[in-house]
Amino acid sequence: MISARRPLESQNVSRSEAGSGFIRAERDDLRILTQLPARVVHGLELENQHPQHTNTALKQQLTAYSGVADLASRRRTDRPERR
Repeated sequence: MISARRPLESQNVSRSEAGSGFIRAERDDLRILTQLPARVVHGLELENQHPQHTNTALKQQLTAYSGVADLASRRRTDRPERR
């Protein structure tokens, strides 16, 4: 977990006195914080792709089967009566 750091001014430390290690740590923390939303968005996009592909496949199947007569649901009154 990323720890919250106080601003340099509140620590009474100037950047020139902070040293390169502290500045690198700050930079790395900021890099992680900026990459995190991008990772979340990427994960959500991946999760969203699966339902979209499934929906497209179901629509294609529905279109393919809509032209086929459904003989099972026909009522018996549709037939001409035998005499």
